[in-house]
Amino acid sequence: MPAGEKRRIRWDLDRYICAYPEAVVSGGKGGRMSWCWAESLRSPSKDPRDKKSYKGNRSEWKGKGFWGFGDTFVFDGRARAVFQPPWFRCGRWCELVIEAGDEPVVVEDLSLVESRYPLACETAFESPDDPALADVQRIAVRTMQMCSHEMLFDCPFYEQLMYPGDTRVQLNVLSSMTSDDALIRRAIEIFDLARHDDGSVPFNYPSRKVQEGASYTLCYLGMYPDYVMNHTDRDWLRARLPGMRDTLSGFELHERADGLLANLPGWSFLDWVPRPGWEGGWAPGSRDGGANAELNLFYLAALQGAAQVEDAMGNPHLAAHWRAKAARLKPAIAAAFFDAKRGLFASDAAHTVFSEHAQCLALLTDVFEGERAQALFDRLVSTPDLCPTSVYFSYYLFETYFKFRRPDLFLKRLDLWKGYVKLGATTCLEEPEYPGHDSRSDCHAWGAHPLWFLRTGVAGIRSDAPFFARVKVAPQPGPLSSLRASYPHPSGKPIAVDLSFADGRARGTVTTPVAGTFAFGGETVDLVPGVNRIGSAKPAPAAGAAADTVVPMFGGRLVALSGKATFEPRVASANWCFRGGYEGEAPDADGVYRFKLQADDGQPRIDAALKLRAIDGGVHADYAFTPAADAKLNAFAVSVDLPYADWAALTVDGQAVAFPTDRKTGGFFRGDVREVRLTAKDGKSLAVRFAAPQRIAVQSNRPWGHENFTVSIPVPGHPHKGGVTQRIAFDLAGAGRFDPQTGRPVVVADLPGWVPVAASPWVKEGSALDFSAVRKTDAPAGKYGRVVAKGGHFEFENLPGVPQRFYGVNVCGSANVPPEDSADRFVRTLVRSGYNAIRFHHHDGHLVDKSDPAALKPDEKALRRFDALVAACVKHGVYITTDVYVSRTPTWRSVGIDRDGKMSMPDFKSLVPVHKGTWENYKAFARLFLGHVNPFTGRTLAEEPALIGLSLVNENPLDGVTPQTYAQLPGWKTAWEKWLAAQKKAKPEIYGDIPAKFPSTCFGNRHGSAFLVFLQAVERHFAKSVRAFLRDELGCRAPLTNMNCYGTFSSQVVRHDAYDYTDTHFYVDHPRFLGPAWSPPVVSDGVNPFTTPCAGAARGAGLRFFDRPFTITEFNFCGPSPVRSCGGIATGAAAALQDWSGLWRFAWTHSDYFGIVHPELESVGSFDIVNDPIQRIGERAGIALFLRGDVAPLANA
Repeated sequence: MPAGEKRRIRWDLDRYICAYPEAVVSGGKGGRMSWCWAESLRSPSKDPRDKKSYKGNRSEWKGKGFWGFGDTFVFDGRARAVFQPPWFRCGRWCELVIEAGDEPVVVEDLSLVESRYPLACETAFESPDDPALADVQRIAVRTMQMCSHEMLFDCPFYEQLMYPGDTRVQLNVLSSMTSDDALIRRAIEIFDLARHDDGSVPFNYPSRKVQEGASYTLCYLGMYPDYVMNHTDRDWLRARLPGMRDTLSGFELHERADGLLANLPGWSFLDWVPRPGWEGGWAPGSRDGGANAELNLFYLAALQGAAQVEDAMGNPHLAAHWRAKAARLKPAIAAAFFDAKRGLFASDAAHTVFSEHAQCLALLTDVFEGERAQALFDRLVSTPDLCPTSVYFSYYLFETYFKFRRPDLFLKRLDLWKGYVKLGATTCLEEPEYPGHDSRSDCHAWGAHPLWFLRTGVAGIRSDAPFFARVKVAPQPGPLSSLRASYPHPSGKPIAVDLSFADGRARGTVTTPVAGTFAFGGETVDLVPGVNRIGSAKPAPAAGAAADTVVPMFGGRLVALSGKATFEPRVASANWCFRGGYEGEAPDADGVYRFKLQADDGQPRIDAALKLRAIDGGVHADYAFTPAADAKLNAFAVSVDLPYADWAALTVDGQAVAFPTDRKTGGFFRGDVREVRLTAKDGKSLAVRFAAPQRIAVQSNRPWGHENFTVSIPVPGHPHKGGVTQRIAFDLAGAGRFDPQTGRPVVVADLPGWVPVAASPWVKEGSALDFSAVRKTDAPAGKYGRVVAKGGHFEFENLPGVPQRFYGVNVCGSANVPPEDSADRFVRTLVRSGYNAIRFHHHDGHLVDKSDPAALKPDEKALRRFDALVAACVKHGVYITTDVYVSRTPTWRSVGIDRDGKMSMPDFKSLVPVHKGTWENYKAFARLFLGHVNPFTGRTLAEEPALIGLSLVNENPLDGVTPQTYAQLPGWKTAWEKWLAAQKKAKPEIYGDIPAKFPSTCFGNRHGSAFLVFLQAVERHFAKSVRAFLRDELGCRAPLTNMNCYGTFSSQVVRHDAYDYTDTHFYVDHPRFLGPAWSPPVVSDGVNPFTTPCAGAARGAGLRFFDRPFTITEFNFCGPSPVRSCGGIATGAAAALQDWSGLWRFAWTHSDYFGIVHPELESVGSFDIVNDPIQRIGERAGIALFLRGDVAPLANA
C-alpha cells in the first residue's frame, strides 16, 4: 500500500473460531492496523423508532455494519515485523483497517493460530428420518470446542468464566462426546479449591471479580453424582469428597426448623425469565430471604446425589445420613410449595409464581411418585402460563421429558436449534431471538446439551451403575423409525446402537464393552460384552396413545384396539342429527362414569352411567340410561363406526355376515344375538358378547358417502319413558388390557384470572368493533370495473395505478348456500368485521343434485341461495374468489370409466388434465357454476366484476402425487407414452434411454426428472385449455391461478408462466388427530409465530414472483392453540411488509345454520372463527395492519 493509503477489509471466517491473529508487516512507519473481531455483523432496525441494530442471518453481509473489539498494531518501519496480541480473540467476522502512514507498507502475511483444548467428538447420533439433527449436532460440537480451553468457558467472546450452573451442563455434554475426562476433573478441582470457609463456591471462577451465590453452589454439588456414574477415577474422586461434604454441610447453617433453606447468602440466581417475580434472575421469593422451591429442590437433589456418591465409594453410614436428610426435606417442600388448587408447585411461599423449573425439579427428585407424579407431569406439559425455562434450564426440562417418556416434546423443542442453523449460526446461541431482541452471545456452551439428550434420551444409552460398570440402553425414538448412535465408555471402547423400529418391534444391534440391559416397550433383554442382536422388544406406545388397551373416555366412550374402534352412546331425534355423550371424564367415588346425552328439537336430557370391570383381554361394560322425561327419539344406541379399510370380516354367533358390495344397501343385518365378532385386516379380532340374546343392527354407510359401517346395540324400551332406566351390558373381549387412566383429560375451568365471555360475531353498526371504515373498499363491488393483475398487484380496471388489497374469509360446505333471507345480514357482519373479500370453498358439491351420477344437475334451491349470497357480497363491496373444482364426486361411469362407485376428490383432480370424460365433466360444471345468470345481479359469475380471481383446481400440484399413482389411473399411460415418444424423436440425446414405464418418483434420477418435465408439459396444456375455455366460451376475464399448494415443487415456475397470480395456503397448528381423522381428541402444538421463524406466512413467502400478485387464500392458526390470537397479527404484518395482494382466513364457518343463521350457537373449533373471540380480535389487528396500511411495505424484498 502506498503512503497515506487506507484500506478496510471484512473477513468471513465461515465458522466460529478462537485464535491468535498474527500479522507480518514490512515498512509503513507511522501507520497502523486495527484488527477487530465480532460474532456477527449487524444491520440497523427498519423501524426508525428503534435505535438498535440487529444481527439477523450470521452469514449475510450486505447492508450490515461492523461492531466489535480487537487490537491496534502500530507500525515501526521494520521489515517483516510480527504483530500478535497476548490473548486469543474469537468470533465469526474480522475487520481489518490498515493505514500506511508516511511511507509505503507491505502486509506480508495474515494468519490465525487456533487456540483451544483438542476436544473431538468421538460419538455420533444419526437418523435418516430427521437429517436436520446433524446440523444441530454440528453447531453444538463447535460450541463445546470453542468453550474448551485450559478450562471450560461459559462463552469465549464475553466472560470466559466457569459458572457452576453452566459448567454442570457442560460436563455432562462432554461425557456424551468423549471418554477424555481431563476437563471434567479440572472443572470440579477448580471449584473445590475455590471453596470458602463456609463450604460455598464462587458464583464465577476463576475471576479477579468474584460473585457469590448459593444457588450455583447447589449446582456444583450435582457434578459429583454425574461423575460417579460416567467416569472411573476413584482415587481422584476420593480426594474431592471432603470438599463435597464440607459444601453440603455448610447449607445446614441456612436450614429453618422445617428443614427448608432460607436466607441464603449472595445472589440466588436461578434463570433468566422475562416474567414478574424473576427480576434480576433471582429465584422467586428468595430476594428478601424467603424460601424458594427451586433452591430447596436443588438442595434435595444434592442430598440424594451425595448419598449416591457415598454408596459408590463404600461409605454407607454417610450415605444413610444424607438420605435421611433428603427424606425429611421432601414432605417439607411439598407442604410449603405444592398448590393443591392448581395441582402445581409454586416457586415462592406465597404461591404467586408457577414455573416449568419447579415442576421439573420436583419430578426429577421424586417429591411425588406414581400417579401423583404423572399428574404433575401432565400439568407441566399442559399448563400454558407456566414461567418458561431458558435455553440453559431446559436441560432439566428435557431430563423430565425423558423420565416420563415424551421424546416427542424434546424433538419438537429442537426447532429452536434448527432455527439457529437457519440463521447461519455455526455455534449455539445464548438465548432465542425474536423481533426486537438478539441473543447477546453467539457461542454459549449451555446451549450444547442436545448432544447429551440425543445420545442418552433418544438413543437411551446411560450408565446403569457407578463408574459405568453396567449400561442400560432404553431408546425413546418418538417419531424416528431408525437411529444409529454411540456413547463413550471410560474403557475407551464406545457403546454403539444401530436400531430400527417397525411392526411393533425394535431390531438391530447393541455393541457394548460392559454388561447391561436393553429395555423397550416393557420388556428387557440382558446385554453381554460384545455385539448383541436385538429383535424381540416391542416399542413403547406413542405419547398419548395406548397399544392393545381399552380406554374409557368422556361421554361413555370406550376406545379399543389402539383407537381402531370407539364404542359410544348416541341419540338422534326426528332430524336424524346424532349427538354423543358429554361429561363423565372420570369415575366418581363409586367408580361409576356419569355422563349425559341430549338430542335436538327440545328433547329431554338423558342421565347415563357406565360401570366398568376388567376381564381377561378386555372389559365388561354396564350402561344405564334414564331420560328426565318422555323422549321421542329416532335412534338411541351404543354404536361403533368401523372403516371398511380397516376391517375384514363380521360374524354373528359364528355365522359370517357379508358386507354389501353396492352403494345402495344400508342396513344389512338385524337380529337378537349373543356374540358379534369383528376381524380387522391386521388379524386382530374384537368380540362383543351378551349374557342373553341382545338385539343388534348393522348398517353400511356408503349410501351416505361414508366408507364405513356401523354396529349398533339399541337401547331397549322404545318409546322411552321419563324416569325409567334401561340397561345395556356386554363384554368387550380382545380389546386389550383395561386402562382407566389414559383417557382422562385435563379439564381447564375456573382458573385464576379467567373470565367467561359470551361470544357472538354480530357487530353493532358504529361501535368500536365496526371496522367497515378500516377496509377502504367502496360498494358495490365492481364499482371501478373488474379486477386485473398489473405487475405485482391487483388493480381495478377503471382505477389504474392504484394497488388493491383484499382480506377475506372462506365459507365452506353448506355455508355457501345459507337461507336467502340471512345472506344480507351475514355479509354486513363481514363488512363490519373489516373484510372486503370472501372465498367460496367446497361449494361445488352443494350446488348440484346429490342423486345425479355426474354431479352436474343443478340443485335449484341451493343455486338460488348461492346467487343471493353473491348478490349480497356485490351490494356491500365484498369481492369474490373461488375454485372451479374443489370436491364434487361424480361416479366413475359418468365420466366414461368402467368402475363402481364415485370418484374420490384426488382421483378427479389427477384425471382432469388428461382424461377427456373428466375434462368434459369439469367444463360442464363450469358452465353451470360460472355461466348461469344470477337472478339478483342479472350477470353470470363469469361476467361478475367483483370476481377477483379464479383457481382452476384447488390444491392440485401434479408433482405432489407419485408417478405410481398416475400409473393406476386411465389416460396417464397414453399421455406419458405419447409425450415421451415425441421427445425421443425430437431430442434423442436427452430422452433416448428413458424407459416408458412409470418411474417410482419424480426426483433423484433422470427417469424421474423426465417424468417431471412431462408433468410440466401437462400443466401448460391444461392451463392453456382452461384459459381458452373460460375466456372464449364463458367470457370470464378474471385473473387465473392454479398455484395454491405444495409450493416447493419445480412446477411452480411452469405455473408462473401459465397463470396471472400466485396463490398458496398455510396452516399453523393444524390439528393432529389421535383417533379417527377429523374427530377429537386432537393434538395442538401451540406454535408461536413470533418465536418460531418458519411458522406461518414466512413458509410461503418464497413462492412469490414479483411480476404477479401474491395471495394466500387459506391460512389459519388453528384452535385450540393458546397462541392462535397471534395469527392475524403475524400474517397481517407479514403481508403488509411484503406488499402482498390478498389474505383469506380459513374459515369463517362450514355451516349455514351454525355459522350464518345462528352463529351464537357455534362452539369454538380448530378452523372456524365465527364464534372464536380470540381469533376475531387477532383478525382485527391483521386487517388494520394489512388493509388499513398500518405497516408500510419494505423498500426491498
